[in-house]
Amino acid sequence: MISKIHIPKGTLPYIFGSDHEELKLNLVNEAMDTDLNYIENKNSSGSKKEPKYISNFWGENIQSVSAIVGNNGAGKSTLLKAIRDGNCQFIGTDGKKIPHNSKLIFYYNSILGYDDNPNTSSPLQNVLTLSKYSILKKDSEYADPEFSRFLKIHNNAMLERIFRLIKNKKVYTKLLELGLPTINNIKIKINHSNKDYYNIPDTFKPFFQYFKDDRERKRKEEERIFERKYNSINSEKEFYEKKLYVRKSFEKHLLKENIIKAVIKRIHLIFEETGNIYIREGFIRGGKTVEYLKTKKIYGLKDAFFWYLDNAYIKVNNIEFQLPVQEIKKLIDVLLSTLEKSNEFDIRHDYYFNFNASNLNTLEIIDAYQDFTKEFKKHFKVTDEPLFNFSTDRELSSGEKLMYEQFSIFNEQIYHIEKKRDKLNNIDEYLILLDEADVCFHPLWKKKYINMLLEVLPLIFVNKKLQIIFTTHDSLTLSDIPHQNILFLGKGENYTKVLTNKRKTFGANISNLLADSFFLEDGLVGDFAKKKIEEMIHVLNKMIENKNNNQHIDISDEEQLRIRKLISMVDEHIIQSKLIKMYNEVFGPSIENEIHELEERLNYLKNLKNKTHD
Repeated sequence: MISKIHIPKGTLPYIFGSDHEELKLNLVNEAMDTDLNYIENKNSSGSKKEPKYISNFWGENIQSVSAIVGNNGAGKSTLLKAIRDGNCQFIGTDGKKIPHNSKLIFYYNSILGYDDNPNTSSPLQNVLTLSKYSILKKDSEYADPEFSRFLKIHNNAMLERIFRLIKNKKVYTKLLELGLPTINNIKIKINHSNKDYYNIPDTFKPFFQYFKDDRERKRKEEERIFERKYNSINSEKEFYEKKLYVRKSFEKHLLKENIIKAVIKRIHLIFEETGNIYIREGFIRGGKTVEYLKTKKIYGLKDAFFWYLDNAYIKVNNIEFQLPVQEIKKLIDVLLSTLEKSNEFDIRHDYYFNFNASNLNTLEIIDAYQDFTKEFKKHFKVTDEPLFNFSTDRELSSGEKLMYEQFSIFNEQIYHIEKKRDKLNNIDEYLILLDEADVCFHPLWKKKYINMLLEVLPLIFVNKKLQIIFTTHDSLTLSDIPHQNILFLGKGENYTKVLTNKRKTFGANISNLLADSFFLEDGLVGDFAKKKIEEMIHVLNKMIENKNNNQHIDISDEEQLRIRKLISMVDEHIIQSKLIKMYNEVFGPSIENEIHELEERLNYLKNLKNKTHD
């Protein structure tokens, strides 16, 4: 466990100045010491000093949680990046140095556009940068340089990560226990693309045209569907009873056909993206043509397309290969199977349709499409355009979405580490650096945040020893951290100062934390409200001064009414009472003000009484 950060003399000049002495910054007080010098053990003879260390204080597998806080511009985020990049030395609880590469380091920042570039000459193999910018960049690696396209691809990738997180039942159950909403169903919209037939191999073009819009094929297939549905109906009454059912069934049939068409169009798009390198190289076994399908009465789109896949191949320099037949068939089968289970779908025309799926079915579709893409990449250029657009069955709030996203990003990293089975698997200690990861949360989620980290991360990083260091300037988050585990940075005139005075934080009242000028300068009132209150105080003080000097108070009835209204708007009882007294001193007691003040006082006493009884 890292107990201290050692910064040699003169290093990190952009934070501490170029002429600073060596610094040892405490991140962890292992004894969890307090202001008491000792605790008396009355069960033993005499007084005895006992350590205040609380074993398993942070929970299972969590070694410690530390915070770096400071005024705006004090360099807390810069220091966290220096820890990430190995630009300072780690010191353990035994006083010995800990090698930087002995830990797997996760760095997370949720602010898009934040500079997350490492300050190192070469990338560190034990550092995984998971900032919002890096994740979006990775998700959109092969996309066109258009932000809306970037965002579309990233949002899909984010939801895919969340689906994988949900698959981890222990993690998902815990997240629900801690207040995140359930995500039951996913709406899947399949993207269509229309391309001209430039780069499809010449032999394949008639087949793609046949799959696309051959009227005879469509008519024959529809006749077959209706015949099957109606051949058991013997009376008009039965006909009308089953009419609605048949109509719904036929709509689902059309949707199935559109799904198959969408996959075919995706293959078409891959051909177009690849270029004209296979124009003359496509063949059908036995030299068969589309007429063969008609002769054999293969009118169903799935049957016709699967026949094509089994018989189509490409031959280049005497090397023969097929399209990824098994992966294409699996993708279609998974899509059709999911649709069959779906009770909700919407079809408006061939190019706009969607259907609902469960989390697990959606993940199965994603996996099938990834295999499809991976196999195509062996011989073709694969488009970056998403085949699917995903959306949840309920609109998540920004905080809910961000909370799901954070944990899903960590979950994905474990998935990749285990899949690669490289040397990262052999590292047992993880250092998790969170750079203002709570900045976008609603106060409710800030209040829950530290506890959620402690409850959920051990379920993701199973059997790993975790140490968390985070930056923040939010008092709600800090109220969960003992002051011994907080590094306070102050913004000096030219450089950052390490502050030695320890403010009380753990379990501290939020209002008291906010009142500390270190966390929020100039008190607890918003600047606009503060300005309005100060204006009232100034006006009333001026009138009190004039009254005491026997000077005429020149104020209109409208302005007097305006002051009364402003006073009534102030919800802080003490401030409002003071303003009412100042008003009464100028204008004499106002019945309305006195009634209002007495009512406020009565409500205050009632609330106090209820709290006492509770």
